Amino acid sequence: MEKKEKKYNIGEWSEIYVFLKSLLDGKFSVMKADLKNKITEYEIIKIFKKDYNNTKELEFKPMLKDQKLLNILNLFLNKLTSSNQTTFEIKEIEEYAKKCNFSLNKGSSNQKNDLDAIIKDCSQKISSRLGYSIKSELSSKATLLNASSHTDFIYKVENFNLKYINLINSIITKKKLKDRYNEIIKKGGKIIPIGASSNIFSLNLKCIDGDLESLLATMLLYSYIYDTKDIKKLIDLLVKNNPLGIDIFGISNSFDYLKSFYSDKLLKFFNAIAFEMFPSSLMTKSTVLSGGMLIMNKEGEISLLDKIYFFDELNNYFLNNLKLDSPSSTRYHMLELKQCSITNEIYFTLNLQIRFK
Repeated sequence: MEKKEKKYNIGEWSEIYVFLKSLLDGKFSVMKADLKNKITEYEIIKIFKKDYNNTKELEFKPMLKDQKLLNILNLFLNKLTSSNQTTFEIKEIEEYAKKCNFSLNKGSSNQKNDLDAIIKDCSQKISSRLGYSIKSELSSKATLLNASSHTDFIYKVENFNLKYINLINSIITKKKLKDRYNEIIKKGGKIIPIGASSNIFSLNLKCIDGDLESLLATMLLYSYIYDTKDIKKLIDLLVKNNPLGIDIFGISNSFDYLKSFYSDKLLKFFNAIAFEMFPSSLMTKSTVLSGGMLIMNKEGEISLLDKIYFFDELNNYFLNNLKLDSPSSTRYHMLELKQCSITNEIYFTLNLQIRFK
């Protein structure tokens, strides 16, 4: 029987490309938040990857100026940039992987690291194994947090007459979520953010920061009330409305203080999602320290946003390049008013998804 070639999406193929490109370069270029200005370089000592049969972990040393690898990468990038399919095969890459004995399969679904490597740390004069997250700019913008049943947030509606539930749910305009919100307020309703519907996600958020669950629920609601998904604009709205009721009496520059306060809490979340946490499973301590995020651009070049020594650059990248996304309101039944059979309270949910711009 003829063997079927392996099909992957662009994101999955990009992870393999980054692995091979890193072997050819033999270094990571540490960049500022704009991804244009280089700060320094880290020499790669070795990269870890499973063998072709995905049974054991192997060590791969840099292949500097290897002409065969360079040719493979040029072909690889051309295939990636020219494909218009959701998933596709690249026969030449599979043959190369088999010959060099490395796996094409993505790592375990319960780990955040897409690539593990040992780099030469000139600052500490030690070499440690670090894990890196990989994001690709080749196709649609990558997600930081995928929508799922675990990323629903619950909101209670007070002072609202039950007779209006069907009226609200029947609104199916182009901006139905905002229009439903406006109609609830018009009918005298008051909306109270409660928190995550998933107990696991809720516990994870509490581990990161005690205020985070309420803060994310409020920010998500703001994104529809004020019709903006941009993280920086949403932070400005949090500063303006101060939903956590932070006492700023006697603080001379209260705007800057609150901006730093709310930004820091959100950055804890962005970093946790990027490098540590899945909403569907309880947070555990990783055995491999995170080194940061590797970003592949459309020209096939790799930039590192370093999490250890240049943490501020990584955080600035998050603030400047993240936005809330709009998952399917039908699939996730967003802002559909329901009555709790036990308490008779009226509630609805909104779903949180975060994407790079």
